[in-house]
Amino acid sequence: MENLPLPYLRLKSLGQTAWQTADRRIAKIKTPEDIFAYQEVLKDKYRRIFGPLGDSVRPPEYSLREKFSYQGVDVSQVILTAPAGYQISGLLFLPERWKTNLPGLVWASGHNEEASFNKDYLRFCLLSAKCGFAVFAFDPPGQGCRREVFLPQDDPVYWSPCNQHQHLGVMSALAGYQLAHFFSSDCVTAVSFLSHRPEVNKNQIGFAGQSGGGLQTYLAIGADPRIKVAVPMQATSTRRGAFQQLVVRDMEQCFFNCWREGIDHHEMALIFAPKPIRIVAEFGYQDQFDVYAKLKPLYQILGKPENLEIVSGGPEHRLGQAERELALSWLAKHLQPPGNLQFDLDCQDYPAFHAILKQAQARINLRRKGILSVCEKIIQSSSLAWSGTPATLKKIPALRQAFQAKTCCLVDLQGKTISNPKAGDYYLKFSPGYRLPVRFSSGEGKTGTALVVDEKGKDSRWSMSQEKKLRKKVSQVMAIDVFNCGQLRTCLKPCKKGIFLSRSWRYYTPDIYHATDAFMAGSSPLTLAMEEIMSLLVSLKATRDSLIFSGRGWPAVGLILLSAILPKVEICLAEGIPSSYQGLFASGYFWFNINLVIPGFLRYTDLPAIISANRKTHYCLRRLLKSPKRSNYGPS
Repeated sequence: MENLPLPYLRLKSLGQTAWQTADRRIAKIKTPEDIFAYQEVLKDKYRRIFGPLGDSVRPPEYSLREKFSYQGVDVSQVILTAPAGYQISGLLFLPERWKTNLPGLVWASGHNEEASFNKDYLRFCLLSAKCGFAVFAFDPPGQGCRREVFLPQDDPVYWSPCNQHQHLGVMSALAGYQLAHFFSSDCVTAVSFLSHRPEVNKNQIGFAGQSGGGLQTYLAIGADPRIKVAVPMQATSTRRGAFQQLVVRDMEQCFFNCWREGIDHHEMALIFAPKPIRIVAEFGYQDQFDVYAKLKPLYQILGKPENLEIVSGGPEHRLGQAERELALSWLAKHLQPPGNLQFDLDCQDYPAFHAILKQAQARINLRRKGILSVCEKIIQSSSLAWSGTPATLKKIPALRQAFQAKTCCLVDLQGKTISNPKAGDYYLKFSPGYRLPVRFSSGEGKTGTALVVDEKGKDSRWSMSQEKKLRKKVSQVMAIDVFNCGQLRTCLKPCKKGIFLSRSWRYYTPDIYHATDAFMAGSSPLTLAMEEIMSLLVSLKATRDSLIFSGRGWPAVGLILLSAILPKVEICLAEGIPSSYQGLFASGYFWFNINLVIPGFLRYTDLPAIISANRKTHYCLRRLLKSPKRSNYGPS
């Protein structure tokens, strides 16, 4: 870990401390009373992170579309209305042979474009229904009938679930939500729908899912006490494991502020204890074995060691026959469906049936009835009360850290502490192992300080040009590299390689690693950069005199926000920034640099409101990012 790139070191200690604290809390549990008390603490943390979820008392509104029959199973298309107002698509599987008191099973799809219509998932759901389960398989956000983001000129592969999730995650974050909230809420809504069906015994509900559906299974058992048995399958990386292994994550896998709260697969499964849970692990992912190892002694304390198992299926990351057998045998053992257990279909006509369902899927269009539409309405209603005052900025949770500053020491290139820097290069020691490159230049003016920040770093041609111009106006010019800029920029790990690199995996850049880690720390890249700038100014007592800010790219947005807080800023030059966040939201994440994303920002304000409210500063905005003519939400 010590040889990690600098941007990662900026957050490393916070992540390590969070997981060590959470693990120590679990290790200290000795009695059932300790477990029950900690479960209540974890439930409160879960509610703080994921917010209010679906209504568990009233059934959700829904409509049934086309109906099909296959080998004694009735299959119906379902459209649910989520509490937030968007729509959820799915398939309901009911055995023709049994009509009442059936155990229910909610199936959560993994990262697959077809979602509930995927041939492997469909086979599993049909088998479960033939065994006597009432099964509801729903499409996660951005998948199946719920894909929301389309551009005609893009290759279809680009609209994979992963890229859909990145887009939806960024947009919902700006509107004040996190994508994990919607994923978790959808799990609760799915359980509510199934438990209110007349065929279902509401006291016998199971939940299972593979891959991304395995993560959703953890989300579900942490959120919904109505679930009686669970099978998370091949759920890949935990938050702990992803942090240690530098694994890229989709936005729904990055729970905002989860590091400080200490919420991960382990804690969500602990909320579920001592109910039966079989973890179907995958070769190559030690993370799930870690979950089992931490939970095992707790299940023993509760007197239910037989209710926790970990098993491995086949070597592939897919729902094959081995995984079907492991899931169905566990669910049947604890929910006791009325039919005989069977692990495969008579598949002679199965491909034709799957093709019929795929055609029916294509007839459902939920593009303008999804999460983006909900977020648009939230932003439009918030814009009526937007303010750009310092008090408003300080209320934005993800920006609180930005206006804090620590006094840091300045050292020369040999590491010697400097109290009165002359022209030259130095480092600001921000924390152990992490230091900010700074360059000082003498100006021709009698007073005042100018600060230059460029997303390409202090050694860029643009930064050098700005310093030269500003020397004529002030007595001192400082150029600094901030989080993930210049010398603090990193490649970390290469993006996936291949012919579709620029299209299919455009969102899997090094910025994603650092941004998602910052989100899990309750912050954002822009927030971290602003805190570093504030620390430089405070450490050098530069806030006492007049200030000129000059920035390019995403850090320049941070200078605009800081100019509203610091009374001594006289001029703020900003280049290559959005004219408004609302405009960029309307055009889509296609135009977004994820370093710009401030969770919840558009709930409170926008850049035009900040600039118009801050009349003490003269702003010069140049080469603003322009929104495309076509919205990439696609045709409605």
